Amino acid sequence: MSTIWKIYGEQPKPEENPEKILTEYASLLSKDTNSIFTGIVTETVREETGTVIYALYIVVPELHDYMYRLIEVNIQSIINQYPLEITLYAKDPRNNRTFTCDNVDSFKTKLLELIESPITSGILMHLKTLIEIKKNI
Repeated sequence: MSTIWKIYGEQPKPEENPEKILTEYASLLSKDTNSIFTGIVTETVREETGTVIYALYIVVPELHDYMYRLIEVNIQSIINQYPLEITLYAKDPRNNRTFTCDNVDSFKTKLLELIESPITSGILMHLKTLIEIKKNI
C-alpha cells in the first residue's frame, strides 16, 4: 500500500511563526511591568474566509482579570503565513492602525514598534490608573 498522508512544504522555522513571536512578546509583559499586567495570545479562525487571527491581550489581574485586546494579527494562509496584517487597537477606534508585514523581519520590527508606541504606553497608564482608583475605593 502506498502512503496516502503527505506533508507538503518545508517545516516552518519556529522563530518565524507569528503566533510564537506574539506569545514571546506577551510573556515579557508580566516581567516588564512587575506583574501588574500579564499577556495572553488567543487564536480564532474565521470559517467563512479561513483567516487565522491571533490576538494579544493585556490582562489586569487586580481588575478581576480584565482583558484589553491590544494587537491583532490576521493571517490569510496558514501554509504561507506572510504577508500578514497587524493591527494596534487604540482606545478610540479612529486611532486603530493596520499594517502589512511581508516577512518575519518586518513583522518583528512592526510588532516591537507598536508595543513601544505612545498609544500602547497610554493604554498601560490608563489601566494602571484604574488599578489605583480601585485600590482607593
